[in-house]
Amino acid sequence: MSLQQSVLALIWVAGTAFTPAQERAPTAIRFETDLVLGLDEQRPDTMFGQVRTVRSGSDSRIFIADPVSASIKVFGPRGESLGHIGGRGFAPRRLRGVSAIHLTGTDSLVVLDNVSGQIATFDPRGRFVASASIDERFAVVGPNLAQTPSGDWLVLKSIPGIDSLLHLFDGESGNPLHSFGPRAIEQSGDSVAMKEFLEIHPGHFWLIEGGKALLFAPGLFSGEVLTYRLIGGMYRLAGRIKSRFAPPDYCGKTVKSGTTDSPHFRTIIDGIEYSAKIGCESRGVFSLDEKRIIVFTLVRGSGDARELMVEVFGAGGEALAFGPLTSDDFAYAGPRLSTLTVMWKDSSNRFYLVERTTRPLVRVGRLDLRFLDNDANY
Repeated sequence: MSLQQSVLALIWVAGTAFTPAQERAPTAIRFETDLVLGLDEQRPDTMFGQVRTVRSGSDSRIFIADPVSASIKVFGPRGESLGHIGGRGFAPRRLRGVSAIHLTGTDSLVVLDNVSGQIATFDPRGRFVASASIDERFAVVGPNLAQTPSGDWLVLKSIPGIDSLLHLFDGESGNPLHSFGPRAIEQSGDSVAMKEFLEIHPGHFWLIEGGKALLFAPGLFSGEVLTYRLIGGMYRLAGRIKSRFAPPDYCGKTVKSGTTDSPHFRTIIDGIEYSAKIGCESRGVFSLDEKRIIVFTLVRGSGDARELMVEVFGAGGEALAFGPLTSDDFAYAGPRLSTLTVMWKDSSNRFYLVERTTRPLVRVGRLDLRFLDNDANY
């Protein structure tokens, strides 16, 4: 069954929970590095002040948004520098900020400038085409930006403690059309449980079926990936894929302030202050060849213990494998693992692993999942 067929089936079983196979043993999942961007200290133009988001084009060019320089740095498929687009300034071709970027089907680059409140378009050669003002609520968003089949914009706000819902904006006017997420669909009487994995940290989404459906992993990972489908111009909840990383064994709980020591976060929900000790954070969710779903989750242990865990699900949401991300090319341990986020996957199934430190790096590589094809147990 293809992922597209699975999503169609999920529409009729909204709320269905796919339970992970608890008897499976963890399997270390290896990341094989193809190239690393941001290493050459002799070439400051190829380094990053900050990596906001990553995209890749149909010609395998890599676009990396750096809000420190208000530019998009462009690299070839082998990591060679191809210059940059934008740069801080007030001229039409310049940018004042970079909140998110998107590549259209023709490789035109769309840049969301959250400082000037503009959305700018550049042609495939990097030449400025046009800009337009956008609704102020559209400007303050996270790095997740995508376009739906009808040309509307889908964004995920990432203001900790304020809003981390998904929002749909009109592609022409920039006016808000529709907001959705766990807060909108869960009418639990326990407002803490309803919002504990939503109000503090952003998440990740990935469009499937050309934007007709999507996968969403809330930032404070609640132990499930939500599946939505576009129906009548609005994304509706279609189903849930259960992760093994879920409360109470993993993923901390949110409680009223004063009832937990040394919280990781504090926030205000409905006028009441809450604090939280966080056990799990989403670090990426992707579809692999419309056949498998890949979920990356940062799992906190006691003290400085951390693991970046990978879960692989089949097209129907069935658990296939899980285990820590490992590599022969690099090693991360303890708090340093908290700096890692998987920001993108290209059409060649290469993942873009970003180390968000004072010296950001972008590692481009593949997951070695060959054991899934060779082992009859999978």
